[in-house]
Amino acid sequence: MSEITAYEKMLKDGTAFKKVDMNKIANQMYAEAGAGVVDKPLGEPAQQNSNLQEDHTDWSAVDAAMEKRMNALKDKMHGGNNKNQVNESNEISKLKARVKRLEEALIVVMETQEKLLG
Repeated sequence: MSEITAYEKMLKDGTAFKKVDMNKIANQMYAEAGAGVVDKPLGEPAQQNSNLQEDHTDWSAVDAAMEKRMNALKDKMHGGNNKNQVNESNEISKLKARVKRLEEALIVVMETQEKLLG
């Protein structure tokens, strides 16, 4: 039976318009998905190999070198901390000047409107 025939049959008998409980379907899907899950692993635990040597490398020197390199790259990218702070204060002073000019322009507009209305 093809899918189209099956759907036409559902339309005729009214089952196509039946409400579907999505929670039930989701629960069934989770149950089917978890059917193959076993709480305990299969097989025996792995044997510890005594021939493996433990890593006693001191990674602090490597970490310090990498941190120094990252800081140098950050400084290069941002142009150094001092330049960044200077740029921020310069931006703030530019914004303050811009706000002041906008306020002056707004005052001129308001005075002009008062003259036109009065």
